[in-house]
Amino acid sequence: MTATRTFLIICLTALCTSQLSAQMNSHIAQGMAKVQRQDYLGAIQDYNKAIEEDAMNASAYNNRGVAYYNLKDYRQALKDYNKAIALKPDYTQVYNNRGLTLYQLRDYQGALKDFSKAIELDNAYADAYFNRGATRGLLGDYKAEIADYDKVIRFEPGFERAWNNRGAAKVQLNMYDAALADYNQAITLKPNYSDAFFNRGRLFNIIGKYGDAVRDFTWALNFGSDPGETYYHRGVARNYLREFQQAISDFDQAVKVEPLLAFGYYQRGYAKAQSGRHPEAIADYDKAISLNNQEAGMYVNRGISKNELGKFAEAKADFDQAIEINPKDAIAYNNRGLSLYGLTAYADAVKDYSKAVELSPNEAIPYVNRAYALAALKDHAAALIDFDKGISLYDRDGSFFYKRSQTYLALEMKDAACRDLRKANQLGDKDAARDVRKYCQ
Repeated sequence: MTATRTFLIICLTALCTSQLSAQMNSHIAQGMAKVQRQDYLGAIQDYNKAIEEDAMNASAYNNRGVAYYNLKDYRQALKDYNKAIALKPDYTQVYNNRGLTLYQLRDYQGALKDFSKAIELDNAYADAYFNRGATRGLLGDYKAEIADYDKVIRFEPGFERAWNNRGAAKVQLNMYDAALADYNQAITLKPNYSDAFFNRGRLFNIIGKYGDAVRDFTWALNFGSDPGETYYHRGVARNYLREFQQAISDFDQAVKVEPLLAFGYYQRGYAKAQSGRHPEAIADYDKAISLNNQEAGMYVNRGISKNELGKFAEAKADFDQAIEINPKDAIAYNNRGLSLYGLTAYADAVKDYSKAVELSPNEAIPYVNRAYALAALKDHAAALIDFDKGISLYDRDGSFFYKRSQTYLALEMKDAACRDLRKANQLGDKDAARDVRKYCQ
């Protein structure tokens, strides 16, 4: 899901320029009026009459091409634009129009050539710069895209869509502050601009301003943005804010509008899992995987919910699949270790935790989990080394201290165990207070 970009309307002769006013006749004028009413078939009939009267009228071919374009008959539109250019090789607007048609036919290089030709004929032609920029963005040439929007804004500083598209390109280059400034300007120019609110919301999600993201997605919905995409991204922001019930409501709306939106079910499953609703979460992960079976994270999260329900063998199968898709997924190895631990396969669990440590050496959890598995294997000395390492990386989790205290108790190191139990209790571990009373009074 990418940021929302826009293209310009293609040009009818008299709507864009008066350069061919000498070629205008009553049939062309009638056709243009019908295009404005979206009566494209009626317009084509008028342009046919204009061509019958004057087969050399490039304007009639261009405008008939516009009508065909609006009917999505791109092949016929292309024929008309080719004829118009053959009759008038310096017909600037037709190159822009043909470029848009080639774009629709996925001939992106051909589209770029036509937009560039239009700019060569008129180096202040903002529409052609705009369309070339959007095409360059599609092809991943974001720096060139930005350069084209710079030109548009120079010639038409009030053109809000250029500010919006330039912001989207800057996001791709991680130019977040500059992108935010562009989205802000687009909204200043058009206060009900749904695309700009949507894109700014996406940016706020990226930079971690989730409350601002929720606000912008709400405005985007009010102003008519695509509901499936917008509810989805607002739900993602709410997941980050841990507003899980509201997130679930957003994902409900997203998948209602877009029932094939795999990530909508996936994110809804995550929200349900975080709410402790693991059977429902698994059902959502099942649906997501049925729509997209190549996303490792979906298997990982389904496996986590199965672990929570004590379905360790099923969970292990999910982590196996995740690792097959992404052999460098440290989270999958760590959680498969938990499954193996639940199956009392402690030595195999140690192997998985070791792989997780190898892939993410600065993450505390795999060290602590490996320590717990080593303790189950009665290798308390090695367990203490891992506990120490994990706690050195993150010392705000009470369960880490509690688990280490159990190893100290196994080694009959009561003073060290009590220090850890008191620390665990201070950090809110639910079992620590009981053991403080039992061992440390």
